[in-house]
Amino acid sequence: MFQLSAVQVRHYEFENPEDGTILHVHPPKLEAVEIFNKVFTDKESTPKDMAGVTAALLSDNEEGVRITSKKLMGWANIDQLSALIEDFLGWMNKTKASTPN
Repeated sequence: MFQLSAVQVRHYEFENPEDGTILHVHPPKLEAVEIFNKVFTDKESTPKDMAGVTAALLSDNEEGVRITSKKLMGWANIDQLSALIEDFLGWMNKTKASTPN
């Protein structure tokens, strides 16, 4: 019998620019991935929309640190936000492609 709870949980590591601590971000739920995809494929999405959805994903971390879109927009320029998103997507694809069981 397959049990979801038996799947090994992996974490994306993100360095919090405020204090240098490493946040261990949980893999996003499918609903969050759906929202993420909608924001990033909508031509009318703004950088604030992109920062908001990215901040929500980063906020789901082991340490319980909340990242807001305002914080993320203060930390990162557009190039840094794009690089973060690209790295996170790469991690998601790598995680999705592997079989932990």
